[in-house]
Amino acid sequence: MTSAEEAPQAERAERHRRHIAKVFRWPAGAVENTWSLEAKHPHWQVGYTNGELPVGSEPGYFARLRRSPSGGYNPRLVAATPRGLHLEIVQEEARCEFKYWFGGSSDRAG
Repeated sequence: MTSAEEAPQAERAERHRRHIAKVFRWPAGAVENTWSLEAKHPHWQVGYTNGELPVGSEPGYFARLRRSPSGGYNPRLVAATPRGLHLEIVQEEARCEFKYWFGGSSDRAG
């Protein structure tokens, strides 16, 4: 994909996330927090739930791998705060020897 194609795709993704945030009443700053976490952890897709979906969930942030390694393992990590989710991702990557999945790791700095 060329950079000219990536720009409109990134703009659509941002508009889509902002629309989801409006529909599901994310708190102020949640969209920016999800973008920030994805920038730190590019192999993870990050979102927010206000507790309505999945039904019975607690409000907070969640992350899943963008593509799961062979074997279909794809954890769903959850935390109440962006910092908490960052730490969950770092711990999961260390526990599963993330470097062997994708040949590297995402940002481990705080």
